[in-house]
Amino acid sequence: MDGQARPAGGLPEPPDLLRAIYDRAATADPAAGYHLVESDGSLRRLPYRDLLRRGAWLAGRLPAPARPGPAGTTLLIAGLDPQTTLLAFFAALHAGAVPVILPPPSALGGLSDFVARTRAVAGQFAGPVALALEPELFAGTAPAPELPVLWLPTAADCGTADPPPRTPGDVAFVQLTSASTGAGKLVPVTHANVCANLRDLRRALGTGLRERVASWLPLYHDMGLVGGALLSAFWGWPVYLLRPTDFILRPARWIDTLSRYRCTFTASPNFGYDYAARMVRDRDVADADLSALAHAVVGAEPVRYASLAAFVDRFARYGMRAANLVPSYGMAETTVATTVAVPGRTPRYVCVDSGQAVVGKPVQTLGEGVLGEPPSAGVAAFSMGVPVGDLRVELVDEDGRVLEEERTLGEVTVRGGSVCPGYMDPASGVPEPFARGVHVTGDLGFLDRGELFVLERVKHVIIRNGRNYLASLLEARVADVLDRPAAEVLVCDTDIHDPASKVVAVVENAPAAFGLTAAQRRALRELEVALDEVVVCRRRAFPRTTSGKKKYHEARRLLAIRALPVAAVIPLGDDLHSNDLHGNELQGDDLRGVDLQGDGPQGGLCGDVPAP
Repeated sequence: MDGQARPAGGLPEPPDLLRAIYDRAATADPAAGYHLVESDGSLRRLPYRDLLRRGAWLAGRLPAPARPGPAGTTLLIAGLDPQTTLLAFFAALHAGAVPVILPPPSALGGLSDFVARTRAVAGQFAGPVALALEPELFAGTAPAPELPVLWLPTAADCGTADPPPRTPGDVAFVQLTSASTGAGKLVPVTHANVCANLRDLRRALGTGLRERVASWLPLYHDMGLVGGALLSAFWGWPVYLLRPTDFILRPARWIDTLSRYRCTFTASPNFGYDYAARMVRDRDVADADLSALAHAVVGAEPVRYASLAAFVDRFARYGMRAANLVPSYGMAETTVATTVAVPGRTPRYVCVDSGQAVVGKPVQTLGEGVLGEPPSAGVAAFSMGVPVGDLRVELVDEDGRVLEEERTLGEVTVRGGSVCPGYMDPASGVPEPFARGVHVTGDLGFLDRGELFVLERVKHVIIRNGRNYLASLLEARVADVLDRPAAEVLVCDTDIHDPASKVVAVVENAPAAFGLTAAQRRALRELEVALDEVVVCRRRAFPRTTSGKKKYHEARRLLAIRALPVAAVIPLGDDLHSNDLHGNELQGDDLRGVDLQGDGPQGGLCGDVPAP
């Protein structure tokens, strides 16, 4: 599936990101810029022209390793103030350094986790690394003494400097993938990547040159940095920024910002729309007017019918329309945008029987509809639209063969000008190219009428409250609690389309006397994602690839249809007398003596299967 060409309309072809923003700032409304909506509702303005001058001034004050000099110097940035963070980002561009925005300590669980993440990230770069930090976050004490620090000022003077010469193939900045624990992968984005994606995204959305943007998204996420901040500066749009914590504490601020500044564009994961629909009170938005909003992009996680319907229903009286919602599919590896649904069209969905979905086989569909027409059966999978620009999306089977037939489940792959060079190789400190320039996303989906529908991940990620949790890391924690090998533990949520579905741990090769002590039960409930049940199997149970990797999608399907060799299910909630999935009542606080007879169906369901 190729991106649809749209008229260029004289769009510029800038040589690099910084020069493109300089050129745009010279012709844009002088008042356009990064404007921060404070917690008290006041507005702190930072026009783009001032941002660039202050960035040039700050570039000369960066620690020595990040000043102009050898290519490959890196500046790691952390802060809570979006304006200050962006000032450091542009200072790095002026200095010829490569900026990387890190999650602050509060997003990682504390200072010790931040230090571990910072050191892990710094260790993946071959050249010098420095830090740019807000002093308030660290009480003025360097969190990693071995790395030089620039303490970011609350105000900066203006300077003048010509942007350093860059080629389209040079790395502009590096993004972190969205793993919520561990260092995650580092994705270098070239100037050619980001300029192409920002041009193509505007064409796909059909936006003009006088948009007004509102964003509460964190800048360490590609949707917040590229899809909000850089998209706005690239096209000279004013953007009204909220701190993510201000949105969480009072989501009505997002609605008020959209209304007060007549914003025409915003973006959020599914979580944000769901959260606002549930938490915003009438008295907080009594005078809101959302009639100017034309594009409300939704992406970054599974798009759920109930969430979008609730948002439209909640704010319809204020001018919100279903056709303003624009489902999209993107990732750091394609800079931000991969596919975008048709703007101005009410989001379309296909009802899927996810329990029958098998890679390489036809997807069983149970009907289709649009937002506002509740699905009558199955799970509503929304169209993510068509690729942007020159991106080419293909679906492949478990052997890597391209699937030509529509409505056939496959793994999503993508290639084209916005696809980044590869992941940073920790051993060499340079990008390791994607094979043949193709990014294999790890997402499962299908095509229908030329549009992409994404169902879930091959390697499972559990999403709770807008955060991603890697199953493999949860499995290691569960294995420690149960004193079992991590290879014999599989953690998954029972329904990826339901954010309140149960999270279960499946244990295979369990001994006959397997059970849980009260301490183990408590520990499993106190994990980052609390477990609801432990599913016990006496023999090898997980579907795996030929290389031994767990297949989460197939495991969830087999669990749903009761085809795993389950001996018992141990509930971990408050009700210790609830029935298990197979109707066997389990009682008592210490279930170490539970009888594990009745292994379930035999056969090839749980043997080796082809690798994805």
